[in-house]
Amino acid sequence: MKRILSMATAMLLGVVGLHAAGTSAGTVVENTVTLNYSVGTVPQNAVMADDTFVVDRIIDVVIAVNNSGVQTQPGSEQVKLGFTVGNEGNDAETWTLSLSESASDDFNVDGLANCNLFDSAGTLIGALSQDIAFGVDDNKTFEVACDMPTAAKDGESAEVFLVATIKNRSNDTGTADTQGTGLADAQNVYAEGASDNSDAKHDGHFTKGGTYTILSAEVSFTKTSIVISDESGTAEAHRIPGAVVRYCFDITNSGSALAENVRLTEDLTLTNKDKLDYVKSGIVIQDIGTCDCAAVTDVSGTPTASATTVNIPESTDGIDIPSSKQACGYLEATIK
Repeated sequence: MKRILSMATAMLLGVVGLHAAGTSAGTVVENTVTLNYSVGTVPQNAVMADDTFVVDRIIDVVIAVNNSGVQTQPGSEQVKLGFTVGNEGNDAETWTLSLSESASDDFNVDGLANCNLFDSAGTLIGALSQDIAFGVDDNKTFEVACDMPTAAKDGESAEVFLVATIKNRSNDTGTADTQGTGLADAQNVYAEGASDNSDAKHDGHFTKGGTYTILSAEVSFTKTSIVISDESGTAEAHRIPGAVVRYCFDITNSGSALAENVRLTEDLTLTNKDKLDYVKSGIVIQDIGTCDCAAVTDVSGTPTASATTVNIPESTDGIDIPSSKQACGYLEATIK
């Protein structure tokens, strides 16, 4: 079962501009110039000229990621990246927030359609994409929550991009400035800069990426067996009836996270059922390169001659194996 992990904002990696808008779009600016002159020594009537223009509309947005590098585990649900989005233009605008992913990621999140957008209070807004209204100089903080795939490996990373796209505006900087005197005469000027994921400047959207990094255990183990003793009396023990066979388990956690509740289950009935009588078992954590099967001495199992399935250790809690550590386990059984 996946585990839910909610990561709070860890650190602020970028900031959005404050009071960057300037004069509001559609503002009518008027000015008058007066020309004074004389003929001979006689002053003449002043000549006046007026000019009026409308302030054009800046279309601009910026995004900062607040906690990139979020560490999470395979299978975790709704892991949150924090973003701040700021309307840098000089008019109220609606920006559509959506998601994309990097083509060079080690893994993809478990479906962009499963990602959700939350506001600064932690209230669910909904699945991406979402249309968000911004006032002039308006900054809003959001959290993007995505599921991690269970197949993601320790040390792998994925970058998720929050994309803000202008809604209901077109870039008409290529047309002549009408120099009109009303809000409708304000030209739209795309002014946002180049951004992440090769997003070019002045194209009506802005992209910023946040990274998930997998922190996980990577557990592997090998199984071998040796003969401890037999009843032949010869110098070398053999796998004959009455001999004690020791199965050896070399368990390694090569990942960067704690491996929890590690427990082996040995089935003694797969081939030639009931040919083995369980004697004892044990498991210990050792900081060594290779488990020495003959030297393992921990005894935590309870002898049960009729047992056909043996859990090592018997406790249902298992054992925890730290990162870069090794556990050595064994099971002894007598050949009938």
